Amino acid sequence: EALAGMAREAAAAQQGLVALRQEHEALLVAQARLRQAALHLQPPAAPVLVASAEPSAEGHAVAARAGRLALGQSLGVKLDGLAAIALHLKEALAGPEAALRIRLYGAESGRIAGAWVLPGRALQAGWLTLDLPEPVAGLRETAWLEVVAEVGGFDRFALSLSAEPVLPGAAVSVAEGAAETRCLAFALWTALPGRRLVQALHWDAEAAGLPAPPSGVPVELPQQVWQAARMPEGRVERVALGTEPARLVAALGPGEQALVVLPAVPLNGLDVLRAELPVALGDTAWLEAALWLQPEGMTIGAAGDLSPEAPGARWSGWHPGGFGDPA
Repeated sequence: EALAGMAREAAAAQQGLVALRQEHEALLVAQARLRQAALHLQPPAAPVLVASAEPSAEGHAVAARAGRLALGQSLGVKLDGLAAIALHLKEALAGPEAALRIRLYGAESGRIAGAWVLPGRALQAGWLTLDLPEPVAGLRETAWLEVVAEVGGFDRFALSLSAEPVLPGAAVSVAEGAAETRCLAFALWTALPGRRLVQALHWDAEAAGLPAPPSGVPVELPQQVWQAARMPEGRVERVALGTEPARLVAALGPGEQALVVLPAVPLNGLDVLRAELPVALGDTAWLEAALWLQPEGMTIGAAGDLSPEAPGARWSGWHPGGFGDPA
């Protein structure tokens, strides 16, 4: 009888959740129709400059070292109404494998309000302006900017700093770098939410609206990705031990190779893709492994279909194992 009562309560809660979702969808439709009507009645709202910091005439900047630059910056304003941001690039000589990732999120909740991914060919010295598809609405959190640049060994990339020193809380924070007394050279614009819609360049819709993962903490791929993996080459099978999820196990002889193709990997603003390959039988020194990122929708039936020249493609290169290493 107690279980039957709990089942009835669970069913009632499920019905309430369905009703709430239906109301949410109806509200979204009503908002879309209201914005449609407003845009026909009034012209789009022009963005207003609300904050800026000019680049230093003396050339103060933070540059990529060893192919990487990672930093954070408080923008000193609230997220509500933000429509566009701009950063000043002092140097931007980057090859096709370079990438610049920028995230705008609330400092209090860590929820991502905007995200952009720019390939190396889109970078050039001067002001880089990034639009949001529409102004941020209803978020009174402090705006925080996170920038990660990954460039080649012969590339040059640097972000300009402000002309004047700022208070410590407003200065840029560079990962593995010395403490700075200046902020990034930037500009911010706001507009009325619902009154400005933009087809934003380099917008990363996959990451926007999601909670930002803690910096430096590994985030696992979901099991659905592994379950949907294809094995077009090699002797690869799924093996499950007890109640653990099934793992992919490859058997390789001398000169053999295996290819595992995952469906689209949800990056959600993450910067580094890393794989661990434990060797159960044999020595790791006999193994070489490589990670490839290929454009979405690309058909991969064999290792020969992989290409580092494809738009947005990345390749880690072959990484040999060390003698006696466990993984």
